[in-house]
Amino acid sequence: MKIGIIGSGIVAQQLGLGFLRLGHEVQLGTRNQGKLSEWRKQAGAKAIVGALEDAARFGEMIVLATKWDNGATENAITLAGKDHFTGKIVIDVTNPLTFGAEGQPPKLPIGYPHSAGKMI
Repeated sequence: MKIGIIGSGIVAQQLGLGFLRLGHEVQLGTRNQGKLSEWRKQAGAKAIVGALEDAARFGEMIVLATKWDNGATENAITLAGKDHFTGKIVIDVTNPLTFGAEGQPPKLPIGYPHSAGKMI
């Protein structure tokens, strides 16, 4: 299966490696492709790095693995192109957390009756 992962952080990279070990083709979509040069070397021939829209278009299944802070998830979906999600399985692994100063616990920026899943 072709899997497009929207995001390029540790979670996205590790999920990508896991899918690759299972024999799938993976494309990580990112705003900064240079950030993933080491991951690409480690990942092998079935791994591709591209823009967010490329990964969304590529995937028969899409994994949304972005930071939540400052609208990053919603922005990534917009850049990926909402139409590229139509008719596909979408797995959302985002955590709707905002992070404050070092040593402070993360906080939920949204709550009942709203949810990140509902917003996305």
